[in-house]
Amino acid sequence: MKGRSTLLFLTGVFLALLVLTLLQGAPAAPRPALPDSPPVATAGAAQSQSLLDSPARIFTGFAPAQMQAFSILDPDTGATLSLLRDGDLWTALEFDRPADPAAAEALAFTMAVLPALETLAEVPPADYAGYGLTEADAFLLLSVLLRDNTRHVALIGDVTPDGLGHYALVDDRPQVVVVDARPIAFIVSYLRQVYLPPTATATPAP
Repeated sequence: MKGRSTLLFLTGVFLALLVLTLLQGAPAAPRPALPDSPPVATAGAAQSQSLLDSPARIFTGFAPAQMQAFSILDPDTGATLSLLRDGDLWTALEFDRPADPAAAEALAFTMAVLPALETLAEVPPADYAGYGLTEADAFLLLSVLLRDNTRHVALIGDVTPDGLGHYALVDDRPQVVVVDARPIAFIVSYLRQVYLPPTATATPAP
C-alpha cells in the first residue's frame, strides 16, 4: 500500500537521522538560541491526567516520561526539530544544545496526548492524496521513540473542511483519523519560532 509504505519510509528517515546525529554529532545551529518558553500555558495536573487517560489518544500505552526522543518535520520546508532526553534534560539535536525544559516538556506532553476527533470510514490508499496523506503533500510528520525502543509516527495531512482537525495516518493502522487541530497548531507554532530569522536590532543614529 503506497500510503503505508510512505509512512514507514518517513519513520525510517527520522530514526536514521537520530542515530547519525548521536554517532556523529549534531550540525551547526541555524540560529543562536531556541525559544525559551512554550507559546501556550501548560495544563493543570487534573487536566493533564484526564488527557493521559483519554481513550481518544492516537498514541496509547505510554506517558510522556517514557519518551526518549521525538521529532517534528515539516515536509514542505524541510524544517525539523528533534529532541533527545538525557535524564531530566532535553537536547535539540539540530542545534546541539539544551532545549528549554518547560518548552520541551510541553511539546512532549502534546505529542503523547494528541487526540483523535473521529475515525473515517475505509479510505483506499489511492485516495490518500486527497487528504494530504502522501509524501508529496503531507503537512507534518510527528515521530516518537520510547525508552524501550518502541516507535510511533503520525503523518498529518490536510485541514478538515470545518477547520477543527487534520486528517492523519497513525503507525501501521489502516484507518484515516481526524486529529484535533489545536495541538497541531501548537506544535507548528513552536517549530516556526525555532526557524524564524532573528529580529534585527535597530542601531541608534549617531
